[in-house]
Amino acid sequence: MHDAAGINDDYPVGRGVFIEDTKEFVVLVNFEDHIQIIMLPQSGVKSNVKNALARLVKLTHTFERMGFATDAYMGYLTVSPAHLGTGMHFTGSISTSN
Repeated sequence: MHDAAGINDDYPVGRGVFIEDTKEFVVLVNFEDHIQIIMLPQSGVKSNVKNALARLVKLTHTFERMGFATDAYMGYLTVSPAHLGTGMHFTGSISTSN
């Protein structure tokens, strides 16, 4: 499907997986979405949803200062047509360890 849509035409140019030094999050750039952020549990700290969301909001504000590709008619541009307009797709999962 990605080949037919042309998503893989310039692979791997402009793509990357970036892991933050303290391994609190991972950022995937220019795969199906421009940016995919994966928050990881903080080591040695009891994880909770509130802390993870606070870290995600802070990181998102950093990306917003850089700007995103937009079009006056279509809104925010992404590779996936399903995400045109708002450019948002949110998925959350919570795992706990005993």
